[in-house]
Amino acid sequence: MVRWLRWAAVVLGGIAVVAGAAGYGVYRAATMLPEDYRAALEVDQEQLDEQRKELEGQLTALYSQAAQDATPAEPRPRKWEAAVTDDQINGWLATRLQEELPEAAEQGLVDPRVMFADDGLTLAFRMNRGRVNAVVRFHVAPFVTEDGELGIELSDTRIGAVPLPTSRIVEVSRPLLAQAGLPLQWGQVGGRPALLVDFEQLASDARNRRTLSDIQYSEGNLYVAGQTERRVARVAMSQSPPLGVTE
Repeated sequence: MVRWLRWAAVVLGGIAVVAGAAGYGVYRAATMLPEDYRAALEVDQEQLDEQRKELEGQLTALYSQAAQDATPAEPRPRKWEAAVTDDQINGWLATRLQEELPEAAEQGLVDPRVMFADDGLTLAFRMNRGRVNAVVRFHVAPFVTEDGELGIELSDTRIGAVPLPTSRIVEVSRPLLAQAGLPLQWGQVGGRPALLVDFEQLASDARNRRTLSDIQYSEGNLYVAGQTERRVARVAMSQSPPLGVTE
């Protein structure tokens, strides 16, 4: 999550330039707080702390599952899974984001919150950058492709009540993605832009191959699952000189 937010903070800083061109009437619409976002911001501190602790406990268990090595004695793939709520993630965002990800505030990204629904996930936040003061919302529908990639379909982007062309999001983010060197690229799903993430390349290491198998979401809930499989050892004859030969 931190990796994604760090990248998003930089990309969304570029989007603020688009919002800054708005006139006064558009500016008023751009600063309106949607009801679901307003409700997420009004949760009290004690409840936020409790939700954050719940999330950290679940993520610790998930990391333990996903990082566990498959061994020669048990070569079968090991499955891992986790179910989290938007309240838990918002608890972390409200109480730990500034400490863990100061880049977000530096880019003008303030008070991010997520909302899960049957048709996808919404990320909303305030953008305060220079003279730009707006509420930005992204609605996405994540899925797992046939090739095992993580797909993130971008279905709607708004600055307050004002729609923002998704083509502009793609245009702004392409050079930033290339600069980051991450295994991400834009594609098309049903005529809509979708960010394709090579999850295996991001999550695997020299010994273990980690893949994503399922993503499900509903009102307030998100479920993810995958597996860890030990890589087949390969003998590279060229790596060691023959006996009796020194370099």
